[in-house]
Amino acid sequence: MEEIKIKEIENIIGYVFKNKALLVRAFTHNSYANQFKKESYQLLEFLGDSIVGFIIAEYFVKRSISQKCCGRHKTSEGDCSKRKSSVVSNPSLARVIKDAGLNGYLLLGGGETKDGVNQNESVCSDLFEAIAAAVYLDASDGVQGCAHTAATTDPNHAKTNAAQTAYEKSNSIGTAAPKTTDSQTDEAQKNSTDTQTTGTDADDCIYNIVSSADGISAARAFVLKFLGSSVSVVSGEKPNKDDKTALNEFAAKRSSAVKYECVRNDGPDHEKEFEYRVLLDGQEKGRGCGKTKKEAEQNAARTALDGLD
Repeated sequence: MEEIKIKEIENIIGYVFKNKALLVRAFTHNSYANQFKKESYQLLEFLGDSIVGFIIAEYFVKRSISQKCCGRHKTSEGDCSKRKSSVVSNPSLARVIKDAGLNGYLLLGGGETKDGVNQNESVCSDLFEAIAAAVYLDASDGVQGCAHTAATTDPNHAKTNAAQTAYEKSNSIGTAAPKTTDSQTDEAQKNSTDTQTTGTDADDCIYNIVSSADGISAARAFVLKFLGSSVSVVSGEKPNKDDKTALNEFAAKRSSAVKYECVRNDGPDHEKEFEYRVLLDGQEKGRGCGKTKKEAEQNAARTALDGLD
């Protein structure tokens, strides 16, 4: 397997891969793939773009519905779209990758390191999306074989399909999902067995991603861990400013001085945790922790802003 510090990356990401090859692929730049005849992260980035977009869109929609139920101002579709675009933009994704130092683990071809490719905004953004896809696929147990093969080898396949069909038929507002009895699922399994095919025509080969619910949960945890601060910022009145910028502007209007101080710096080099406090005119207004100094300072600024009028 390629020279890459897997454990260090997993510690930063907050997820341990079952299939380490997926993680390696997520960090394989085109230049390295072309030079050493490997698979690059391009396909993962393609999938990750949709996954990240879905997770952030889901967050804003759920938040809007929650606000409406609580009698607060509801967010329009246009507002959600603008906020999502801000959070998933190339600068936003690239910033969190660089802050976490993940761009330093990219596998690059000869010469690309000298050219600073791992500092490129688009490359760092692609890396974030590739990691999200890798987490999703790994937590989903990856991509399994053809549908007809799974039906032949997995005795639970027909029962799963029967339950899924029942759910899909009832998946409309105001309709409860009917219970699937053992007799119904057994009948579905019998019918599936009767209609199994042994052909290997590629046109009939449908790939199944299993346990997708686990996959999206793991991807959601990764995405919101790194983009949570951005989500909080864009949910406020000034969506294009980070917490430190917002706090600096607050202080500037009142001619106050902002200062950040390191309170704690613990852990080995590959698993550091920082704690910073922020002071306004010498008075502590908030503390924050993070795996990088910037993350800790941002979280401290967020805490301070939450306590300000």
